[in-house]
Amino acid sequence: MTAPLLLSALLLPIAPNVERPGMPRSEVSIVAVGTVRDVFTSGAGTQNVRRVTLLEVEEVERGRDLVPGRFLYLSTFENRMGPVPTTGAGGHAGYKPAGFRLRVWIVGKDGRNEGLYPEWYEVLPPVEKRD
Repeated sequence: MTAPLLLSALLLPIAPNVERPGMPRSEVSIVAVGTVRDVFTSGAGTQNVRRVTLLEVEEVERGRDLVPGRFLYLSTFENRMGPVPTTGAGGHAGYKPAGFRLRVWIVGKDGRNEGLYPEWYEVLPPVEKRD
């Protein structure tokens, strides 16, 4: 009796990783340029990693109530494949540590700022300091 049960378990399809659809950049609520000041990570070493990036805003291309010189927090996530297959989105396309200058595309979602999925930033050259 256990052989048919084992055989049926082996023949069950493994759920595919269903990717979250992306959003066009034209639909974001915020586009800003700034320098990453810090990145806070939770879930490091697990399959589900959440990050909050602190960006010092230099320039606002789109977005209400956002001004240069202020700080902006934005959330991203990453689901790493582990020993147990998971379904759902794979996560945002990476992140950059403190010191990088970025243009970011942000969506207001659930009362917080989330990076556009999956490609949420563009690396920019550093600003040359004037003497």
